Amino acid sequence: MRQKSAVRHNIKDLEMEKAATFAAPVSRVLISLIFIMFGLNKLFNYGATAGWMEAMGVPSFLLPFVIILKVFGGIAIIIGWQTRWIALGLAGFSILSALIFHNNFADQNEMASFMKNIAIAGGFLFLFANGAGAWSLDEKKTRLLKSSLKFKHWNINTALQAPCVAVLDLLYAELIKTP
Repeated sequence: MRQKSAVRHNIKDLEMEKAATFAAPVSRVLISLIFIMFGLNKLFNYGATAGWMEAMGVPSFLLPFVIILKVFGGIAIIIGWQTRWIALGLAGFSILSALIFHNNFADQNEMASFMKNIAIAGGFLFLFANGAGAWSLDEKKTRLLKSSLKFKHWNINTALQAPCVAVLDLLYAELIKTP
């Protein structure tokens, strides 16, 4: 009976790993869509957004940087490029924007927006801690780097082996010639 239980447990683990493979890219898309959507919204409503930022005490000259961070940061997370560092930056941005723009806790909508930003920061910190996962440029780069190092290691050994053998053969031949 134990054997059947262990086999079922291993099958469940394999199924869970397969599901986790799909969860990584889906989660990157889900957490990034809000940044891309609101970044584009800020771009298309530039004047109103700049005015709102100024009213909240934030200089509007920062708006282009906010738009770039949101749109390109969101795209970078989706494709899994430099995920850890961009996720860390977006987590910090989420916390700062919660503290600056959603600090009126008497207003329930502002409190919900504050908590949403904090939750998103938590998701980005999880990405920072664990990386992009499957189907990402980061994973592909890591896989290529590992295979490249193995290939280079093999090439170095092969390249050094032939001259070393030749030198040893010459030394051996010279040792045999001498009386």
